[in-house]
Amino acid sequence: PRRRGRRPLNDAELRSRVHARLDALGAPWVDEVQVGRVRVDVVALLDGRLTAIELKSGKDTLARLGRQFAACDRLFPQVVVAAEARHVEGVAGIVGPRCGIWVAEEATGGVHLRTRSRRAGARPPKPRPRAKPARLAHYLRRTELLAVLGLPPEATLRKPEAAARVLAARSAPELEALVFAALSDRKLAGESPKPHLTSAGPPATTTGDTPCG
Repeated sequence: PRRRGRRPLNDAELRSRVHARLDALGAPWVDEVQVGRVRVDVVALLDGRLTAIELKSGKDTLARLGRQFAACDRLFPQVVVAAEARHVEGVAGIVGPRCGIWVAEEATGGVHLRTRSRRAGARPPKPRPRAKPARLAHYLRRTELLAVLGLPPEATLRKPEAAARVLAARSAPELEALVFAALSDRKLAGESPKPHLTSAGPPATTTGDTPCG
């Protein structure tokens, strides 16, 4: 049975549960990513799709979620909102039907992160059809495009020309993987925190709902 009066999860606690679930799924992730003017809490390569994950802890409000979701939905092939259980109805009323909802709720054995539960209001994301490759290419900086082409940073090729060459040579799934790799490399080049590219510690189960606390 659930305990009454439990204090709300803070951002760090919710984030750690999301990280643990992504690790269990074998999905690489990177925290606090800036893409253009949009800052995303977590970006992951989930089931091979570039995924934006927004966090709503028990201490957050949903006042900005509509704007955040709209920005992420324009940029990313799929979006997930990971929220404490008290926010589920509010989240469902704001986000689109393709948006995944992961629910952190207390149950026997600790706090579980539900990723698929009709009772809890949790659901997996429904990815949009593959985004137009041209949109994905805009994630990449000119130097990153040149690197994909095997050219040095001092090459005179302008970004539109470099993007056109990459688009001609790569499929949309390949571009999603390239974009994730580029975002990770930016962190590894000195931005903090660092990307998490492999699971750490004993893996959790990938089926059902894993207790994370």
